[in-house]
Amino acid sequence: RLEAQLEEVALAKVAGGRCGECWHRSAQCVCEALSPLPLRGEIRFAIVLHSREWWKAGGTKLLRAGDPERTSIFVYGRPRDEAALVRSGRVEEQCVVLSSEGEDEFAYDASKPLRVVLVEAP
Repeated sequence: RLEAQLEEVALAKVAGGRCGECWHRSAQCVCEALSPLPLRGEIRFAIVLHSREWWKAGGTKLLRAGDPERTSIFVYGRPRDEAALVRSGRVEEQCVVLSSEGEDEFAYDASKPLRVVLVEAP
């Protein structure tokens, strides 16, 4: 049910003149203005969004628009996304989970791959 609901909302937003990536109105789309983050080392981002956050304009999703090669978005509760999140991990990666709820700090070895999981709660 959630899958169908998310697809229905996405199609309606795009048909209504919204960007399918950042959800801003096409005239205010910021995707072209964003550029990849100047990061050293092999860093990948996994953004886990609540379904209510997924269709909001802007927010953490802008990281994907600015750096789609390093960033994947997963919707909590969507079975295909939960399975894909598990499959996307790499054994050799360091992993850190950050929450939009707190002020997290972490240190990592830039010579090793890093996976940053951002969890955005409603």
